[in-house]
Amino acid sequence: MKKIKSLFLALLAMMLAVPSLHAQGNYIIGAPVALEDELDGLEVVFEGYSDDSNLGGYLGNLKDHNDPDVNFIPTLTRFEGEIPESIVWIIEELDSVSTRSDCVGYKLYNLRNKQTGKYIATDWTWDNHQNAIFMVADKSMAAAFQFHYSSEGGTFGSDANNPSFGDKSWPSNMSAMTICDAYIDPSLGRTNNRGFVCNEANENIKGFHSWTDTNVWIMHRYWAPSTGKDFLNEFLNDLPSNWDGTGAISGAEGGIYRAGTEPGFVGDSAKFQRFSDLVYKANEQIGSMSEEECQAVYEELTELYAWLQSDASFVPLEDGGYYYIFTANDAFVGMENGNYAMYAPKFNEPNLIGWKAFDENDPRFIWQIKPAEVTESGQVRYSVQNMGSGLYMGQAQSKADSQPVQWTTEFTYPTVLININHAGHWYVSSARDWDEYPPRPFHQENHQNGQGVEGKIVLYNGSAGSASDWFIKKVPQDKVDMLASMQSRIELTNFWAQNSNLASGVDTTANELGFISSKEILDNYKKTVADVDTMLNYPQKEYTVEEYTAALEAFKSAVEAYNADRYRAIPDGYYRIRVQQAIYKYNDSAMYVNIVNDRPGWSRVYNGEFTTNHIWKITHKEGTKYDVQNMGNGKYISKGDNPNNSAMANFSDAAEVAQVIEPFEAMNGQFYISNEVDTLEYYDTGDHNNGTNSESVLKYWNDRAVDGGTAWVLEPVSEEEYNAIVAANDQNNLNYELRDVLTDAKRLYNQNTTYTYGDKLITTVEQIYCNNYSPAEGSNFNNLIDGTNGTYCNTSWDSEQNPDQTPYYRFMVNEAEGLPDSVILYSEERNDATWHRSPSKMRVSVSHDASEWVYLPSILEKPDITMRDLGTHSTDPVYVLIGGIEGYKYIRFEYLACQPNYQFNNHPVVEFSELNIMPVTGVDPASLTQSASYKNIGIDLFNAIQQGQTEMVASKATQATIDLINQAITNFNSRSTADSIVSMAKLNIQNLTDGEEIGDFPTAELETYCNEAQAAVDKFEAIGDENVSGSDITTVIKELKDAYDKLYPSMVKPEEGKWYILQLCDMETPDRLNNVMVAGGYYAHTPNTGGYSYWLTDQTVENAYADELAHFVFKANEDGTFTIQNVGTGFYNGPETGSGNGTYDYRPIQWYEPDSINIIPFGSGQIGLRLQSGRYFYQNPAWLDYGMEYQTHDGTKGMDSKYAWLIQPSEDLDVIEQPDSMEAGRVIAITKPYELSGIPTSDEATIRGYKVVGKQTAEASADSIVTAYLLQELDPDAPIAAGTPVVYYADVNGDGNTPYNEEQMVHFTFSAVLNSEVVDKADTINGLGGTLDQMSTPVAHIGYFLEDSVVDEPANTTIGAQRAVLIPWLVENLADSDPNISVDKIVYVKGNGMLNGVNEVIVEDLAEKVDVYSIDGVLLRRNVARANATNGLAKGIYIVGKQKVLVK
Repeated sequence: MKKIKSLFLALLAMMLAVPSLHAQGNYIIGAPVALEDELDGLEVVFEGYSDDSNLGGYLGNLKDHNDPDVNFIPTLTRFEGEIPESIVWIIEELDSVSTRSDCVGYKLYNLRNKQTGKYIATDWTWDNHQNAIFMVADKSMAAAFQFHYSSEGGTFGSDANNPSFGDKSWPSNMSAMTICDAYIDPSLGRTNNRGFVCNEANENIKGFHSWTDTNVWIMHRYWAPSTGKDFLNEFLNDLPSNWDGTGAISGAEGGIYRAGTEPGFVGDSAKFQRFSDLVYKANEQIGSMSEEECQAVYEELTELYAWLQSDASFVPLEDGGYYYIFTANDAFVGMENGNYAMYAPKFNEPNLIGWKAFDENDPRFIWQIKPAEVTESGQVRYSVQNMGSGLYMGQAQSKADSQPVQWTTEFTYPTVLININHAGHWYVSSARDWDEYPPRPFHQENHQNGQGVEGKIVLYNGSAGSASDWFIKKVPQDKVDMLASMQSRIELTNFWAQNSNLASGVDTTANELGFISSKEILDNYKKTVADVDTMLNYPQKEYTVEEYTAALEAFKSAVEAYNADRYRAIPDGYYRIRVQQAIYKYNDSAMYVNIVNDRPGWSRVYNGEFTTNHIWKITHKEGTKYDVQNMGNGKYISKGDNPNNSAMANFSDAAEVAQVIEPFEAMNGQFYISNEVDTLEYYDTGDHNNGTNSESVLKYWNDRAVDGGTAWVLEPVSEEEYNAIVAANDQNNLNYELRDVLTDAKRLYNQNTTYTYGDKLITTVEQIYCNNYSPAEGSNFNNLIDGTNGTYCNTSWDSEQNPDQTPYYRFMVNEAEGLPDSVILYSEERNDATWHRSPSKMRVSVSHDASEWVYLPSILEKPDITMRDLGTHSTDPVYVLIGGIEGYKYIRFEYLACQPNYQFNNHPVVEFSELNIMPVTGVDPASLTQSASYKNIGIDLFNAIQQGQTEMVASKATQATIDLINQAITNFNSRSTADSIVSMAKLNIQNLTDGEEIGDFPTAELETYCNEAQAAVDKFEAIGDENVSGSDITTVIKELKDAYDKLYPSMVKPEEGKWYILQLCDMETPDRLNNVMVAGGYYAHTPNTGGYSYWLTDQTVENAYADELAHFVFKANEDGTFTIQNVGTGFYNGPETGSGNGTYDYRPIQWYEPDSINIIPFGSGQIGLRLQSGRYFYQNPAWLDYGMEYQTHDGTKGMDSKYAWLIQPSEDLDVIEQPDSMEAGRVIAITKPYELSGIPTSDEATIRGYKVVGKQTAEASADSIVTAYLLQELDPDAPIAAGTPVVYYADVNGDGNTPYNEEQMVHFTFSAVLNSEVVDKADTINGLGGTLDQMSTPVAHIGYFLEDSVVDEPANTTIGAQRAVLIPWLVENLADSDPNISVDKIVYVKGNGMLNGVNEVIVEDLAEKVDVYSIDGVLLRRNVARANATNGLAKGIYIVGKQKVLVK
C-alpha cells in the first residue's frame, strides 16, 4: 500500500484521493504515476502537495491568454462526486528532448486540458506571478515542460529546508514531483533560468521561479478500471498506510482512524471493525478472490470509507459539554511520564493560559465548550470557558510564533477546534490565529521534548503528535458536579487572575506623582496576593467555602485600596512634562513637551531656560481624565489627525477632548497619556530617530512601555516658579529664537567653508581616556591613532566601567598653552560593512583639570557632524569644527546617539577606526565663502554669527541680532538665486516672443519688461562680483522679480476646460520632437494604495487622436498657478515626494489630488512646467526610456532644452477616440472621466449600453438575497456624462442574445466629446458605483460584472481602474415609481445570489461604553461612548460592543 504521511487539514482532503467513481465510464483518480513510465498520451491529474492542506485540490484550467484581468488568480479545484474533466490533463510528449547541460536528455511534454483542449503556456516576463502561466489554444505556443521528482532538490526539484508554509509530508513521499519549464530567456534574470507551475498553501496557482518549496505536486493516473479486481486494487493502493493506528502510540504515525468514545475518535466501533476486517481480508486474499467477490468487497469498502471520512463517523463535541484538553504530544504520551493538560489562569503568569501536570481536583483544567458561530464555509467556532476561573480562551498577544495566548473575562474571540484525524487528535487555536495566514495552533511552550513540567500556551506550528496536538476528553460527571460546590473558589480564581499582577515589580513607595504613596497599602496588597496564591496554587490543606469567601473579600478590599492610591487624581496646577524615553533619559535628558510647529511636541531645554510654552495647566475632570492646557498659546491638547499610528497630535482652542493620564503599572513615576476618543493610541516622541533627533511633534503609537517613547514624567511647577517663568518668558523666547537662527547660520557658513588644519594633537595612548570602553574591542586606544582603518576601538557593548555615565572619549593635550581656539575633530568609522556605528549627536565639554567641566553652548546635532547617511558604511573621514576652547587642557566628547542605532545599557555604542583632533590653521581660499562673489556677504554672515554667539552665551538675545543673522542668511542664500534670476532674465530678454501662442505676450508689455530687466541686469553687473553686497543682491532680485511679475499676467495661457497635448521640444533628442507627454497607465497613487503610473513621453502627435492618455486640461488657480489633469485618467501629476516610496521621488507619477505648477515662458511658444519648489518637468531617457523626472536648473536653459514643451490644442486633431476590446457576449461596467458622444461603436458587433434600474431577490429571502440585476438600454447616440458608469454588452448576433464566448474578441471604440468636462471622481447611479482608479472592495458582497454574470466579491478584492461595481443595498427598483423605465436585460448573479447589504446597528443607549474592534478582531478603541464610537474611522465594517456596524 502507498504510504502518505497525513497532517493538518489534509487528512480530510486525502480522502478525496481514494478512487472516485465517474458517472460516465467509472473514471477514478488512481495511484501516483512513476515519471520513468511511458507518459505520452496518458491522462493524469495533478494534486497540490506544497502544503499538506492542499491535498484534495487539483490543477484545473488557468486564466486564458486573452483575459485582460491581470489580477485574476486561479486556485486549486476541489470537488465532490463526479471528477470534473477540467482537472484532467493529457500528456503529449515532444519529439525533441532537453539540451540543457544540467538536464540533458530529459523528455519534454505539453500539457493539454481534456475539457477545453487548450495547453499550458508560460510568459516569464511576469516575475513570480499568476500571469506567468496561462492557457492557449495554439499548440505551438505551449510550454515544453519537464517532470522531476521533488526529492532531487537543487535546480529542478523542491526545497524541503525553506518552507514557506506549514508542516508538510512530501519530503518522505517519493512520488512528489515538479512541473518545470526549463527554457527561460536568460536575459530575464530568472532563478536558474527555469520556472515552475506552483501551488501556494492558500491554494493559489502561480508561476514561480524563486520559491521551490511551492512547486510540489502528485501526478495521479486518471483511468476507468474495468474489473472489480481493478477497483479493489486501486482502493488498497491509495489507502494511507497508517489508517489503522499501526506505528507510534499517537500522532502522525499513530493512525488516521481509531475507535473510541472521546471526541474525534470513530464512534461506531463495530462498523469500523467491519471496515478493518475487509481491508485485511482484501490485502491477504485478493489474488484468490473472484471478480464478483472483489467487486462486492470494493463497493462495501467504498461505502464504509465514505462514512469513515465524514464527520458522521467521529464522536462530536457536545453543545455545552465539559472537557479536559490534554497534550497529545508523543514526547509525553509515548514516554508515559504523566498526563499534562491546558488550564487557566497560569499559576505564575495569571494573565496567560498554561499547561502543567493534570490534577483532577483542580477545576481550572475543566473547559466548557459551546458553539458560538458558524462561518460561511460551515466551520463551527466555539466559546471555550474555563470552569475553574470563569475566564474564556482568547488569542495570542500578536500573530507571531511563540506569542503567549491570553484569556478574556468575557467571550470575545471565537475558538477553532480542528479535528486532525479520526483518532482523537485536535488542533486548538483562535479564529484570528488560525484564519490569518499562516495558520498557527496553540502549542506547549517549554515542553523540552517530554522533559518539561509546565509552561505557557503559545502559537507555534506543529504536526500531529507534536506539542501542537491535543486530546479533548470528556470530564467525568462527578467532577462536573464538583463545580457547584466550588463556586467561591472559582470566583476567587477569576478575581486573582485579573488582579494578582497589579503591583508586579512595584517595590518603592513615595508621596510623589506616579508612585504608590502608602507602604502599608502596598504591603497589604502583596501579602493578600501571596495568601491567595498559596490557597490556589500551593494549598496547605483543604479550604472551606467560608475561607475562600473571606479570602475573596480581603483581596477585593486590598485591590480597591491599591487602585485608589494608584489612580489618585493629579492635583490641579502647573506642570512640566519630561520625556522618559531611555535614549534621552540616560543621555540627553533635558527634553520637555512644548509647542513644535504649532502642535504639541517636544524639544530640548537649554540652561534651565523654561518658557510658558513648556508649562501645562492640568485640570482634573473625572477618573483619569484631564484638561491639559499650554500656557504659551492658551490652547488645549486635543487628539490626533486620525486614529492610527503616527497621526500627529493637535491643539484645540477649547477643552474639547479630555486627555487620559495614567501611571504605568510599574509605579515608577512615569505616566502614559492618551485621550478619551482614541483610547488605544498613546502620545509618543514620534520622530525621535532613536535619539538622533532633538525635537518632534507628538505622534500616536498603539503600544506603551516604561522608558519608551510613550513614557513621561510630570514635574510640578509652583505658583512662584511659574510667575518667575512668566517674568523671564520674553527673554527666554528670544534666546531660543536666537539659538535656532544661529544654528542655521553656523551650518550654512561651515558647509561652505573648508578649514585648513595642522598635525594631529593626540599621539600617545596616555592622552586618551574612555569612561565606558568595550573590554573585548575597545581597550587598545592605540588603534585610534595608528593611522590605519584596519584596527578599531568600540565603546562598551559588553560591560561598562561606569554604568551611570553616557559614554565618552576624553583627550588631553601636552602643549603648555593648552588647546587652540578651534580644532577639527577627525574620525573614521570602523571599517566593517555591518558594525560601523558612528555618533549622530555629541555633547562637547572642556576642562583645565578633568574635574570641573565647561560645556560648549550648543550640542552637536547630526547636521553639525556630517550630512552623509551614517546608515551606509563609508571609509571617508568625518571632519567636525569645534570652536571656543582656547587654553583648556582637556576636551571631552559625549555620545548621545549613534547611527546605525545600537545601544547597551541604554547608552549608544560608537565604533572608530581613527579618532583625533587637529588645530585649525586657517581657511582654504577655494572655499565658497572666500570667493569674490561671496566674500563680502560671507564676512557679513561670519560677523553676525560672532555677535549672536556672544548674546547666546550670555542668554541675552536681542531681536536686532536675530534680524541681523536672518538677513545675513538670506543674503548668502540669495547670491546664487540672484545669479539664476539674472541668467533667466537674459534668456527672457533674448527669447521671449510676442504673439498669440501659449507662452507669448502682447508686444507693448514685452517691450516694457525687456527694458526694465535689461536696466536691472546692467546695474547689477556694473557693481562687480568682488563688490557685491547683500543689499545689492536684494535689490536686483526685487527689480527683476517686479518686472517679471508685471509681465506674467499678460502671457497667453491655456483656456480653462480646453484639451491640450504637450509636445517635446528637446533638440538633444531630435528623433523625439514629435513625442508628447502621456500618462503611462490608469493607476493613481493614493494614501491607501501603493499603485502608481509614471507620466512618460512615449506617444506621438500623429497617434494622439487614438490615445486618451495623451491629452490634458489646465485649470487656473487663484494664485496664478495651474493644475494639470490627464483626460484619460482624470488624475494629476504627483508632488516631488510624499508617496512613501523613494523610487517615486522627483519623478512624475500619477496622483489622486491636484498639485499646482507654474507655466514658465521660454519663447516661440515653448514653455516649462515648474513645481512650486522650482523643479521642472524634465525629459530624462537616461533614467528610463521615455521617462521624466523633476529637476532644477540654474536659469541658463530654456528654449529647445529638455525642460521645454509646446502646448497645442487637442481640437487640432479633430477627433479623439479610444480603442478597447472584450469577449463576445461579455457584460462589463466601464467608467470614463470625460464625456462620451454616445455608446462605443464596433465593426464586429453591436455594443449596447445599459443603466441599472433594479434587482431581483430570491423568494422567501425577505429581499436579503439578490439573484439578478435589471438593466435598461441607453440611447446609443445620447451623450454619456463624465464619470458616469455604464454597463456595456458585446452583442455579436445583434439580437441581444449573444452568449459569452471567451474565444471571440470584439474590438470597439469610445468617442470623446472634445473639450468636455474631466472629473477625478466617478458617480454612483442607482447602486452602480464607478471607479476611476484601481480599488479594493471595502466590504463583502460587492457585485462585479464578469463574463456574462455578476460575481459576489468578498472584501479586499481588487477592482481594476475605470470599472464599476454593484452596491446591492443602494439599488432601487425604479420601475416601481417611473412608468418610463423598462427592463431590457437581466444579468444574473453567479451561484446562489448575494447578500443585499449590511444593516446598521440600531442604537438604544448612545452613552453606553463599548469597545470597538476591526472585523478581524483587532481592538481599536476601548471604553468609548457608543454615540461616537466610529468617529474618524475609515469606511468598513466594525464590531461596536457586540454588534456589526457599517461605516460608509
